[in-house]
Amino acid sequence: MYGASVKLRITNQRWETLENLHGWPERQIPIPHTLVRVPNARLYELADGAWGVVLEGVVAWVGNLAGDNFRGEWLEPEVYLHELMDLDVESKASVLAFVQGLGALQVEDIGTPWSAGPFWWGRSLWKPVRDTEEVSRRHADALGVKAELVVSAEEFRAVVGALRDAARTLWALQGVIDENALLELWEGPRGVFLDSGILLTATLRTLDTINAGLRVFSPRIYRGDVAASDAVQAVLYNVLCLEMFNDYVVGSEYRLCAKCGRVFVRQRGRARFGENKRKGKVIYCTYRCQNAAQQQKHRDRAKRLKGTEAGGGHDE
Repeated sequence: MYGASVKLRITNQRWETLENLHGWPERQIPIPHTLVRVPNARLYELADGAWGVVLEGVVAWVGNLAGDNFRGEWLEPEVYLHELMDLDVESKASVLAFVQGLGALQVEDIGTPWSAGPFWWGRSLWKPVRDTEEVSRRHADALGVKAELVVSAEEFRAVVGALRDAARTLWALQGVIDENALLELWEGPRGVFLDSGILLTATLRTLDTINAGLRVFSPRIYRGDVAASDAVQAVLYNVLCLEMFNDYVVGSEYRLCAKCGRVFVRQRGRARFGENKRKGKVIYCTYRCQNAAQQQKHRDRAKRLKGTEAGGGHDE
């Protein structure tokens, strides 16, 4: 599927690359139609400057919908390549807008990654992420708010970083970026990279990250008056992992936008929902980039024509 690697096994407690990674099932899984968002979320800031987001009104949900503080919405494709990558985790305004518009990202969404249990390096790799959950609990105590309603900036950054690292590892597996670029962009813990290689270690963590988010998409039987997508209790973390899984199992080609340099698969634009362009010669990530490039070409051509006329020549 991807030319760079890896099915895994342990030999003398060392990981070795064998064959290509495989996804199961070997087909796309429908993405839930609705998304849990938190429009009433608010920022908090403590006396020491620590900050985060309080998820106002979030107590429970049924399927993907809950209470008056949520609203089901269609999800744009490739959130993990657009909104997630564009997010400035150091900006309070950006983080708040993300949570209000798309949903929160919390450590509890990840659960316990497989490697965090049996292997020392897995525990070391995930412990810094786990520790951020304790930061949120301390902030909740200071605010007098239930712990599950508080997402500290540290916790939010850790989960965003894990997801963005996973996406960039998929790019590296396809050769869009190399190992050095992957390491430079890496947002998670770096202290346990295996001596067998940057890409291998990154792939192991990516398997943990994505597979943890796919657990909710298991086979189920549901009532006929409930939409299939609403039968899945999925939060944003699950949806982002499913987007990555779906692109992986069908062998989607990652491309670089000729205008802005974004990594993308499908072009967002004027098409109706679900019809975003991905086949043929697609070189722009959005219709906006395509239109901007065309306008630039038009301006460049007009400038050349003007220069030709001023010099008394002819445009060929």
